[in-house]
Amino acid sequence: MTSFISVICALLLALAAFDVYRRKKENDELRSIITDSISTSSEMKKTLAMGLHARYTVEKVDPKHLSKTFIKQDPNQFQLFVASIMESYYGGFTYVSTHEDWNGPQIEHERDNELYIGQVYCTNTDISFEPIALLHSQMIKQQAKGGFVVTTSDFTDKAKSYAKGLNIELIKGTQLVEYWIQGLEEKNIEIRQLKSNPELV
Repeated sequence: MTSFISVICALLLALAAFDVYRRKKENDELRSIITDSISTSSEMKKTLAMGLHARYTVEKVDPKHLSKTFIKQDPNQFQLFVASIMESYYGGFTYVSTHEDWNGPQIEHERDNELYIGQVYCTNTDISFEPIALLHSQMIKQQAKGGFVVTTSDFTDKAKSYAKGLNIELIKGTQLVEYWIQGLEEKNIEIRQLKSNPELV
């Protein structure tokens, strides 16, 4: 009887050890899949950010020198695109406007009964601290709660350091893509909910 119990105990221990091994192997495989997915996702976001720059930047032929080309951008189109992403991500209402005392259009975003203003840059060059200083000046003039600078590229270390404590969000290209994707996912969820509950329409 004692030997039978010993055999049962040994068998249970062996099964438990096998289960631990199997779970560890599954966890290792899952960890590997997650790591690969994160890496792929990061690369995908970089590619999409570069694609946004290409989408809103058009290469034109210089009419005076046909052998040369120049880059022409339509800042309003990119501004409108970013404004729609900010509205989708944070809620509230956005619009693009131009102020005479500030070179170029800006995005004004009203959310939670507060004003946030932003400037966007469709570029493949990292943004320095000067645009952040300009934005901060406008925030004070317009009594804005906060601000944001959006770029299809990234920010210099000086820019990141300068923005600390100013309530200015720095949104680089890959982060803009994240906001964009999340906004699309939320819209898809809303559409699915409407389809499953026709009485809400």
